[in-house]
Amino acid sequence: MADSALELIRALKASSDPPSLNGPSKIQLAQDGWNNASLYMPNKAETVLEWLLTRLLKDKNKDVSTNPMADVRYWKLLNDILTSAFPPSSNTFSNPARIWMVPLLNRVPLAPMIVAFLNLCATNPESADRLHLTSLGLRSFSILWPLAAPKFTQDALLDCVGALLEYLSVLSCKPLLEGDEHRTALANFVLSISSSYRESLGNAAHKKKICSSFMQHHLRHWLTCVSLQSGDLQDDEVLSSIYDIGVDTIFNVDVLRVAYEQQAQTSLDSSLAGLMSQVPSIVLICLPRLFKSYIDISKKHRSALFGQGSKNIGITAAEQARAASMRFFATCDGLLRSTTNEEVWRTRLALLTIVDQEDLLSVSDDMSADVLRQIGELSIDSLSDAFQAGQSEMICVLLDTLSALSHIDYDLVPGALSRILPIISLVPNAMQSAIPYLGQLLSYHIKTRTVDTFTQAILTSFTKLPATTPTPQNTYQNASSSAVLNHRFLDQLSKAVHGFLTPGQVPDLTQSILRQLQSSLEDFEERASRTSKNDEGPRKKRKRERQSLSASDTDPDHAAVVFALMTSVAAVALTALPFNTVLEEVQQSVRSEIQEFYSKSVRGKLKKALKACLNDTSNVWGWQLVAISALRLRYYLINSSLVADNDTKTPSKLLSLLKLDDILPELRVEIYRTLLHEANVGRFAATTVFEDILQAIEKIGPTNKAAWTGELHRLSVDERSSDISVAGLHLLLDRWLPTLDTLVTPDQLKRLAELMLAVLPQESGSPSRRSQDALSLSSLFAKTLRNAQFWEMQNFRSAIVSLINEHTASMDNVQVQDILQQLLSGQQFGKGPNEEGSLQAVYDLLLYAPTEFLPRSVRTDLLKRALAADVTIGISVKGRDLQPEQQQRLITLREFMRRVFFHVGTVEHSAIQEYVIYLMDPPFSLTDDSSTFKHITLDLIEMHFRSLLSSAEKDKHAGIAKILESFIHSAAINAASNQSSSISSLREQSLVLLIDSIVDGYKLANFQEEVIQSLRNLWEHVFSLILSRMSALVSQETKETDLLSAGPVLNLWCRLLIFRRWLTIEGFSIPMFGQELARKFLSLKSDAAQDSSALPHSILAIALEELHTGKQHGEQLQFVVAIYLAFCVRSNSICRKDLDDCIISACKKLTVQDFSGVLNLVIDGLTKQGLEKTSLGDLIHLSGVLVHNAPEGTLKVTQEYVTRSLSLFVNVPLYTENTELANCALNFVAKYFNDRRYGRRKSLWLGHY
Repeated sequence: MADSALELIRALKASSDPPSLNGPSKIQLAQDGWNNASLYMPNKAETVLEWLLTRLLKDKNKDVSTNPMADVRYWKLLNDILTSAFPPSSNTFSNPARIWMVPLLNRVPLAPMIVAFLNLCATNPESADRLHLTSLGLRSFSILWPLAAPKFTQDALLDCVGALLEYLSVLSCKPLLEGDEHRTALANFVLSISSSYRESLGNAAHKKKICSSFMQHHLRHWLTCVSLQSGDLQDDEVLSSIYDIGVDTIFNVDVLRVAYEQQAQTSLDSSLAGLMSQVPSIVLICLPRLFKSYIDISKKHRSALFGQGSKNIGITAAEQARAASMRFFATCDGLLRSTTNEEVWRTRLALLTIVDQEDLLSVSDDMSADVLRQIGELSIDSLSDAFQAGQSEMICVLLDTLSALSHIDYDLVPGALSRILPIISLVPNAMQSAIPYLGQLLSYHIKTRTVDTFTQAILTSFTKLPATTPTPQNTYQNASSSAVLNHRFLDQLSKAVHGFLTPGQVPDLTQSILRQLQSSLEDFEERASRTSKNDEGPRKKRKRERQSLSASDTDPDHAAVVFALMTSVAAVALTALPFNTVLEEVQQSVRSEIQEFYSKSVRGKLKKALKACLNDTSNVWGWQLVAISALRLRYYLINSSLVADNDTKTPSKLLSLLKLDDILPELRVEIYRTLLHEANVGRFAATTVFEDILQAIEKIGPTNKAAWTGELHRLSVDERSSDISVAGLHLLLDRWLPTLDTLVTPDQLKRLAELMLAVLPQESGSPSRRSQDALSLSSLFAKTLRNAQFWEMQNFRSAIVSLINEHTASMDNVQVQDILQQLLSGQQFGKGPNEEGSLQAVYDLLLYAPTEFLPRSVRTDLLKRALAADVTIGISVKGRDLQPEQQQRLITLREFMRRVFFHVGTVEHSAIQEYVIYLMDPPFSLTDDSSTFKHITLDLIEMHFRSLLSSAEKDKHAGIAKILESFIHSAAINAASNQSSSISSLREQSLVLLIDSIVDGYKLANFQEEVIQSLRNLWEHVFSLILSRMSALVSQETKETDLLSAGPVLNLWCRLLIFRRWLTIEGFSIPMFGQELARKFLSLKSDAAQDSSALPHSILAIALEELHTGKQHGEQLQFVVAIYLAFCVRSNSICRKDLDDCIISACKKLTVQDFSGVLNLVIDGLTKQGLEKTSLGDLIHLSGVLVHNAPEGTLKVTQEYVTRSLSLFVNVPLYTENTELANCALNFVAKYFNDRRYGRRKSLWLGHY
């Protein structure tokens, strides 16, 4: 270590390092000299800093092993010197060190060091040592940069930017994106260098040269950084600054003006083309953003970029900017033509979206329109290729692209209907993209009033389906699942036909639809006839003829598919025809044409199809599909009153076909629907159809997990599948429920009710993901039971009630009162009937039923049986743990009883007092401390309490006396002083409910002296027990855990204080526990206090109740306000609401003097301003609660307080300058005057607050 300044200077200027043999190195000497405070040296910082910078500059190109830039000691020393000279809180430009720092930086250039340092950091950038070195260096450069950058040349700045971009691209900006510890240092340096570069670039005279150099050397690294994404605000700012560096360089006005005037390919085009072959993914990510920036800059500087020369006469600058932007779009699209994949099309879609959003395409811009048309042609060709290859994701992207083109201009996609609709009609997994595109097409045809053309095009597209699927069955499945036949699109089409079809188009569209349907039927019949004749000829001849023609030309099944698809659209279009807009003659003519078509074609083909199916169902898939389509069209047309069909033979044939096992499930459902419609109009017996559906459900059994998606074409043809039963039941319950109630036999209704009872418990379990997305037997029955119309059906309701009576009748033999008396006395008793499972199913069903729909006699019987079932379950597990399934059964039974008692308004049964004791002291223990079970049980207990108390008012006090005696002698109450199990807590909560019921709903004078004495005995007994535990809580030995678990005891103690006032008990010394409890709670750690959110409410309630003891009244009022503020600081929003509720409850019981005293304490606290701002806000909130819930007779006190508060809020600057306090004050004022509108005029003199 150098002993003097002269020795240190000589050592640093020595020619060798270390200066002396085997001595310390120069950097070690410099570190020791800097850290040695006793070494006096004038301008020590300047001397050491100059040596450091000079050493770093001269040796920057050495090998890593000897390069000082790779030595962390140099950067640590440099950072220490700069931090001491320029503290973080100081201003760099006003710091005295700037006087000697700027000349030093002029002598030792900083830019070469930055470039060399960043190049060094780019090697192995993610190692921990290198990141630490980088953070030290960047912090140092961030301090030096504002002083050195003004002297940098533009080329030097560009070199720094290039080195930074290279480093960031190698590092992939991970410190920026992942929250690395070095992010701040790197982010600050990036922002500094970006600001200086952009400012210098704006003043540069040779921007074109800078742009050329940037694109030649730094474009790739810049695009790599731009391709990164971030969600953090700071990272967004940094990455945006990096992006602005490149945009300002390559899109500056001088460069764009030259490019526009020369109308030639720019260096950016060639650079992007080169990078497209090297790093296509990066270019694809950046292109849309570059395009958007080009548009913004062209619009912003359009006056400077686009002149008014002779060739631009009549063309505005805005139009020229749009044309230039479209030329840039054409350049971008040219880059994308080199390859074709999903990523390329997503980029093209993003570019087209920008064109659409910015409205760039001009009517006179034919060149750009040609480019877009080429994209449209390419999209259709690629869509066809993607369809052939089965690339569903690619199809979605291409459909989105076509949708964007159609939104820009519909004519950009020529022949869209005839070329695209056949493909969309066979794509089953592109709903998200196909439906919006179809909606786009439909919207265009609505605007042009050509909905008829669009409808005809859809029908025609079914005749041109691509032959890509192996069988007609696959074609039908795919087409039925496509967007064209999706119910959402068909609903849009129906509304468009009804709302936007012109009167003149109605007959033409009708004729076109009927003509295409007729042609499709004739084609099917011809093929079927040809196939039948070929099958009758010699085998070799048939084989040769079949090989000579393609399947799509000869296969009748293919023609059946076309007819089926046409029928689905035709049924929607025909039933939506706007007959109200056409003349009566035209309407009659159209109806006649439809009726004639139906009578001559559909009905005849339906009969042939049914005949073919009845003769042979194994090889007539096409005929079955024709029958499905014909029945569907028939149903639609008849339901819309477009045709009439009184044929009585068709239903009988359908019934015969229904008896066959191997017909298509979709045909079976259509037969169901047709026959139910016939039954509804009186031409067929509904019992036959219902019997078939009922047998199908009974066949699969109630426990079957069959599910159905709701689509008829997806019904499984597998005999083992059960979804056909779900489909039939859905049709029955969703559409024909009234028919079901009136036309089927009572026996069938009873069987359906039994199925409902057997299936329904599955709905109460946790359904699988599949059952949530699909229909099942249990979900259908549950939906029906929630339907109010169902419970208004007399026959079905009677069947259900009768079935419920049968399943619950066994409970009539249970003597509930005798069993409970034996249980309470400890005697042995026999067990009741074991029908827990069936009873739960019954009462599960009853929970769906509105209580008012049950007859009174039935309701009474079911209530008694639920009571018996509850007790039966309880005694069956006496002395054991209650299992979860048994607990669920009790929840179901008790919820039913709770609803019935609430509906009736009173509790009436023979074992009221015994049942209450049974509820409070159950014979079992709970394994799962269910809040639902406790909540329902406590509700029942409270209802029974109120019933017994009402009886006691009418001199029937035996019941309540027995309950009070049970509380006095209860072992649970005696044990409450030293344990807190779930059962004892249930007893304690019951006692709280009893006290609340008495205090809130009854007067002491209404009870006889015998009852009053029993109540006082209860209070004295419980008081003596709880007093000892309260004393233990406030003792010095109390543990933190004891206080945290003392909520129930505190709650009960507060009720005892309230009960004492109601009973007017005198002569007892009531200890004041409130202050000590508050002190102990506030001494808890904040985490523990947050976990015990119920304690503040209980302690505050106790403190408020202690006001009525008369001890130290004034001090107690102050204590109440003080602990309210203290609790608010340590409470969450839920706990604060509980505190407010406690204040509101106590307000109504305060005397005028106490209420006035509390308001005076509040106004004093607001006036003296000795509290923190948070507590002042809580105090204003408390005053609002008090004023809003003021007791009777305090109007004058309240008005005086409000006047003083308003004056305080206006005249004290704290309440107007602090935003939070001002908001609290305004909320107080708004709430007060909203409640008391008459008080507004009286307060207007207060400075117009």
